[in-house]
Amino acid sequence: MDKILRVPITNIYGGGDYTAQISIGSNAVKANAILDTGSSTLAVVPKAYNVDTDTDHESVTSYIAVTEADERRGFGDADGIMGLAYNVINNAYDLGLYLTGQGRQPQAYPWPFQARTTSAALQQFMRFLQRMPEQDLKPWFTALEEEGFAKNILRLLHAALRAER
Repeated sequence: MDKILRVPITNIYGGGDYTAQISIGSNAVKANAILDTGSSTLAVVPKAYNVDTDTDHESVTSYIAVTEADERRGFGDADGIMGLAYNVINNAYDLGLYLTGQGRQPQAYPWPFQARTTSAALQQFMRFLQRMPEQDLKPWFTALEEEGFAKNILRLLHAALRAER
């Protein structure tokens, strides 16, 4: 019998977007995450997840993105965003060799680059990323499915729609 995952949702914290309260890491920090069907990554603000205090961080089979302090409150009153989508839209780039070649630690947090928010800087950074090796990151719900916890129904729906074409 398939296991059913029921998650209560509300639209209070996300400024109208639906959110779900989740527990993150070995400390089970509660976070209200916006439910997003257009992405497949879990991203939270630093108060919701600290890798240094997570005793299980090396056994994590899915990835958590920790944002900078949410200065513009892009998540509303929520603590992050939980992508519900499938793997095809979850590309990432491995900067390890580049950073090592620059004499820096190959880590993503804290962010190793200066943040410039102009559109020209963003375009330049995107061109830089496209030269880096692409890495496939396992989406949150795919990890749950692989652990036998719940089916990734969005992935199954995507496969069914592709089969109809």
